[in-house]
Amino acid sequence: VYWMHEDPVTKSKRVTNSTGAIVSTIELDPWGADTSRSSNGAFQPKKHTSYERDANGTDEAMFRRYNRWQSRFDQPDPYDGSYNLGDPQSFNRYAYVQNDPVNFVDPSGLEGEFTCAPGDEKCALGTVTVGDGGPDPFDDPFFTGYDGWGGFQPLAVVPNEPRGGGGGLTDAIDAARNALKDPNSPCGQLFSKGNGLAKLNELEKKGKIKVKDINVHLPDGRKGKLSSFPDVGAVTKGNKVTVNPSGRMALGIGSGQYPKLSPLENYAAGIIHELLHVTGDFPSETGNRDQVAAQSVFNTGDVVQACFPAAIQ
Repeated sequence: VYWMHEDPVTKSKRVTNSTGAIVSTIELDPWGADTSRSSNGAFQPKKHTSYERDANGTDEAMFRRYNRWQSRFDQPDPYDGSYNLGDPQSFNRYAYVQNDPVNFVDPSGLEGEFTCAPGDEKCALGTVTVGDGGPDPFDDPFFTGYDGWGGFQPLAVVPNEPRGGGGGLTDAIDAARNALKDPNSPCGQLFSKGNGLAKLNELEKKGKIKVKDINVHLPDGRKGKLSSFPDVGAVTKGNKVTVNPSGRMALGIGSGQYPKLSPLENYAAGIIHELLHVTGDFPSETGNRDQVAAQSVFNTGDVVQACFPAAIQ
C-alpha cells in the first residue's frame, strides 16, 4: 500500500509506504518546473497538479496539454463560455489559471476556478491511495447512486454557460433546501416518506455531503479516481454523497440537457438526485455505460420537472 500526500494546490507530493517511509518526493515550482529537491520522481507519473506527465515531458490535462517550460497551455481554451468581458485575463486563451498558479489550479484545462484557500472543499484532496496491497474496498457493490448528470457530452461543448457561476457546495445545499422546504410540493413528494428536507439537513450536519476525489469502481465497470470521470457528477455510498470535483456540478458549468437550468440549480438538482438514492426512492443505476446513463438521465428529468419546473417550460 502506498499513500500520496499533496499540498493544497498540489504542487508538491510525497509518496509513503505502509511503514510511513517516503519513497518518492515531487517538488516543483508554482508553474510545474522541476527542482533539485525532487527524488525518485518516476515512481509518481502525476507531477504538476493532477496532470499526468507523458514521454515528451508535457503534462496532460483532460482537454489540452500544459507546457511547463513555457508556463502555459499548448492549445487555447476550447470552452467559449469562459470569456468574461469584465476580466481581460480571460482573453488570453493559453494562460494557466490567469497567471496566478500560487492561488489557483486547473484540473480540467478549461480555465482555472479552484481557489485553494484553507478549508476550501474543492481543493481538499487530502491523502489518497495510489497503490494497492490488498482487497480493494471499492470493489464492493456499494454504489446506490451514480450520476451521469447531463449525459456524456464533453464539458467543452456546453454552450453559453459561465463556468464557476453556480456557487459552491454550501450554496447548492441551500438551493436544494429551498426546493424541498414544502413536503407537499412536487419536489417534496419525490420522497415517499416526505423526509427529503430532513435527510438533507441530517447529512449536511454530519458532513456526509462533500466535494472530494476518491477511488471508485463505477457500476459500469470503470475504475480509478473520481476526478478522472468528468461525466460523473456525484456518487453515493450509504449515507455519503461525494461530489466529483471535476464534474459539471462542482465546476458550475450547468446542464447540457436543460439550457434554462442555471448552474446553481443544476448543482442543487444533483444533490437532490443523490438524496433520492440515499433514501431508496431512486434505485441503483446499473448496467453498462449507456444503460447507466439512460437511467441517470431519466431520474434527472424527474428531479428537474418536480423541483425546477421553469427549466423545462
